[in-house]
Amino acid sequence: MKYNNIAILAFLCLSFIFTERVSILNSKSNKAKKGKSPKNGKSPLTAPTKVTKVTPNGKGDLFKLADHDIDCKTGCLSRFTYKNVGPYKGHFEFNCVVPSDCNPECVKRLSVHDAKTCKFKHTTPNGIPKQHEHALSGLTTHPLHCDKDTLMTRIKMNLKKNPDKVFFNYTCCPMKVGPCKKFEGPWKNHQNLSTLALNNYPIGALKPEDVASHGIKSCKIEIDKAKKTFRWTGETCVIIG
Repeated sequence: MKYNNIAILAFLCLSFIFTERVSILNSKSNKAKKGKSPKNGKSPLTAPTKVTKVTPNGKGDLFKLADHDIDCKTGCLSRFTYKNVGPYKGHFEFNCVVPSDCNPECVKRLSVHDAKTCKFKHTTPNGIPKQHEHALSGLTTHPLHCDKDTLMTRIKMNLKKNPDKVFFNYTCCPMKVGPCKKFEGPWKNHQNLSTLALNNYPIGALKPEDVASHGIKSCKIEIDKAKKTFRWTGETCVIIG
């Protein structure tokens, strides 16, 4: 009888130890599923693709670009691309970088509408050719540039009429920024200075591996009138999550 009691006690002890071990392992597993930050304390970054509303492009009319508001709302702008999606219709696709485990507090911190920390900038309005469908050159005098330790979060072209003028509103917000590097897009035929030439031309982080790790600091369009080509250039910076 004595040995039976010892055996029962030993069995109960082993069962308790096994149950506690399984509980600890499950706890660690659940923490991993919730997206625990890496050992360096940084949250992994992600750059979901967003789109503006599909609108008529006026067969390349520069003024039609004002129908699109490239606005991240949360995070910073990594890349944006105009795309034709039907007969003389198009929209912008753009990527906004945020930590992949961004909670409500994180969203609040990265809000681009915080007037206390973000700078709302604009370019100087300038005249454009009367034929708006051949007015791509009107963008060359609108370089966009954010100050040190800030990156772009929103870009919106705006109009003034009588006489016709264009300008850009854009927002720059403070970010934890690492090394920066210049980007130079390929030279492309400007199709008689029509905005149709912008189709499928990415601006910002050009390498796929940079889209979820870099934000746009500056960008501008360059036009070679002699060769009838254009390209976008600028600078992107590493984002520290």
